[in-house]
Amino acid sequence: MKLNNKGFAISIIIYSVGSLAVLTLILILAIDSGIRKNNTTIVDAIKDELNAASKSRWTFTYSGTPEAFTVPETGTYQLEVWGASGGSLGGTAGNGGYATAKLTLTYNSTIYVVVGSAGNSYNGGYNGGGNGGESTGVEGSQSGAGGGGATHIATATGTLETLRTQQSSILIVAGGGGGTGVEGIGGVGGGTTGGNGYDTYNADYNDFCGAGGTQYAAGCTNSTTVGCGTFGRGGDMSLYSGGYGGAGGGGGYYGGGGSARSHAGGGGGSSYTASGVTDVQIISGDQSMPDYTGDGTMIGNSGNGYAVITKLS
Repeated sequence: MKLNNKGFAISIIIYSVGSLAVLTLILILAIDSGIRKNNTTIVDAIKDELNAASKSRWTFTYSGTPEAFTVPETGTYQLEVWGASGGSLGGTAGNGGYATAKLTLTYNSTIYVVVGSAGNSYNGGYNGGGNGGESTGVEGSQSGAGGGGATHIATATGTLETLRTQQSSILIVAGGGGGTGVEGIGGVGGGTTGGNGYDTYNADYNDFCGAGGTQYAAGCTNSTTVGCGTFGRGGDMSLYSGGYGGAGGGGGYYGGGGSARSHAGGGGGSSYTASGVTDVQIISGDQSMPDYTGDGTMIGNSGNGYAVITKLS
C-alpha cells in the first residue's frame, strides 16, 4: 500500500503514541512492583517492632558470652539475676544468690547480660568462679571443685572481672556459690556478703575454708592471706602443705575465697546493685527466692545462673 506524506505522518504518530503507552505501562508495573516490595519490607519491619514492643519478659540462660539486650521501648524495667552454684565432689556446694531492682531504660539503648555457669570437678564456672584443684602426694580422692560464676547486667560488655575499671557500668550482680570437695559445705552466694565455707569433717579445720566476699573486699582462705578472690572473681584453691586440694570461691561483685582442704568449702561471692536503682532485693543462696520461671520459689539457685528482664510500664 502506498502512503502519502500525510498518511505516513499519521502512522508515525500512532506508532509513537503506542510505544509511549507500552513504556508507560511497563513503568507503572515496575513502580507498582517496587512499592509492593518496599511495602512488604516496611510491613515486616513494623511487625518486628510491634513484636518486640509487645513482649514484656525476656529470660537469659548460660551461653558462655555476654548477650546484648536492645531496649524496645522507654519505660520502667525490672532486672533479676541468679548466681550459679559451686561444684561438688561429694560435699554440699553453695547455691547461688539472687538480686532484683527496677530502673528506667531508654528506647534503643543497650545493656549486656552475662549469665554464670556452675562450677565443675576442678574448674570454676564462667563469670568468675574460682578453680578447685587436685591433691598432691595424698592417697585417695582428696580434691576440690570449682566455685560458681556470678550473673550480672551492665551497660558495658564483658565479664565482671574485666569491668574492674568500669565498675560504674555495673547495674546488678548475683553472687555465685563456693565449691567443695569430698566433704564440706560451700558458702552460698550473697547477700551483700557471701557465705563462708564450712568443714564437716572437723570443725577445727574451718580455718582452711574460704570466706565470703563483701561489698568492699574479696574473701580469702580463713585466717590467712592466701586463696583470695578479687573484684569479679572467686579465689582459686590454696594448696595445704599436706597436699590436699581445696575448692574454689564463688564469683561475685567481690569473689569468695578458695579453700585449702578437700573437705573445706570455698566462700560465696557477694551480690550488688548500683545506686540509683529502686525496689532493691538481695537474697543469699540459703534463703527463699523467686524461681526464674516466674512460678513459685526455691531455696537458693542450684546449677547455672539465670537473668530475667521484665518491662513493667
